[in-house]
Amino acid sequence: MNYGNTGFVNNLSPIGPDRQQDMHGVKFLGAPFTIADHVTGRVQAFKLSSITDGTSKTLMVSELVQGHSQDLRGFAWWGFGSGFMTYLSPNSHQPDVMQSAGYCNNELARNPPCVGPHSASLPMTWASRSRHPGGVQSAMCDASVQFFSNDIAMDIWRALGTSQGKETIRDEY
Repeated sequence: MNYGNTGFVNNLSPIGPDRQQDMHGVKFLGAPFTIADHVTGRVQAFKLSSITDGTSKTLMVSELVQGHSQDLRGFAWWGFGSGFMTYLSPNSHQPDVMQSAGYCNNELARNPPCVGPHSASLPMTWASRSRHPGGVQSAMCDASVQFFSNDIAMDIWRALGTSQGKETIRDEY
């Protein structure tokens, strides 16, 4: 599920759209899904009619690599593990930042890079990841499916992650 173009503030209070963090000049501009409660990982979905960027220009879901051996990423039953943010590029070499290092397992070669928070204010971020070379398959909010290259321009990838950003996105990615 697409949680937007930034990360979540890592603290123990409930979070919602108002708890999104503006990150290094990247402002949160809406998303089809958000974590409604930090403690439970409960996810909130928004109506398609609230997507003002257009359903063909907004990511709904994308591939995730399922973790192994206590690594909870990619598990749909756990709200945090079921989503991604477009702050990181597809198949990013940067690590996902989980709310606890205990949710990561970097010892297994098949798990993508992952770290816990380094401070209480470090935003949680998770990239869309796949096991095939070159990129990720993603479904847009209009139900079309597209392949996005690992080399997609970051401004375009982040704009596709917003639902109310009013960015202009060309048709060729």
